[in-house]
Amino acid sequence: MAPTDFSPTPPAKPSVLARREVASSQLFAIESLDLRFSNGAERTFERLKGKGRGRVMIIAMPDPDHVLLIHEYAAGFDDYALTLPKGWSTPARTS
Repeated sequence: MAPTDFSPTPPAKPSVLARREVASSQLFAIESLDLRFSNGAERTFERLKGKGRGRVMIIAMPDPDHVLLIHEYAAGFDDYALTLPKGWSTPARTS
């Protein structure tokens, strides 16, 4: 797509034809979505849905040209990796 073909109006959201949980663990569930797009194409997507407390990811920028990363163990890669800081969100305080 050429830059002049860009439209500021986003396309219509797809219609959700079906939604079902296909797997679950203590931390998240895998949800399968059957979607129909405005051009008639139908596709199935899977996404992770968190359970319980929310999670956060932080993009720490000490200035406009730098992003801070942390070095931590990534179980999916079975190795250490540079990544954005992340963790659990805390409940809102009432007092």
